[in-house]
Amino acid sequence: MKLLIRTLTMIFISFGASAVSVESLYKQCKPFQSNGFAFENLSTKNVQNAIACLSYLAGMRDTGLANCQMMREYNKMKFIDKNKLEIISNLSANANVHIDQVITSFTNYAENNSDEWKYSPTVYASKYLYKKFPCTLDE
Repeated sequence: MKLLIRTLTMIFISFGASAVSVESLYKQCKPFQSNGFAFENLSTKNVQNAIACLSYLAGMRDTGLANCQMMREYNKMKFIDKNKLEIISNLSANANVHIDQVITSFTNYAENNSDEWKYSPTVYASKYLYKKFPCTLDE
């Protein structure tokens, strides 16, 4: 019973624990980008921020890539109409691109959309990731 209560407590505590906003991710990523995507000459804090930036955006990129691969399989099987797959792809899938390209695309987006800084970067991923590096269904 104690294990069940502990487990449920941990689950409920973790809800809403993500404090990542477009603004905070931008502030983590920008010094790394400005330093040519190199860790040398960055402060300890900026190295930690760069790792957080890399981890967050690489996770988004990798999830979008997995979605792309799944949609390619659906397309081969004719499981879903291709036009519908392309719409879904624009909202959740991307090509396999280098993380530096993803970071650059994100920082450019953030700089040009400061009115969206208080929201989660995942909300706007279609603007700087999925549409910028589209999934090609016919591979």
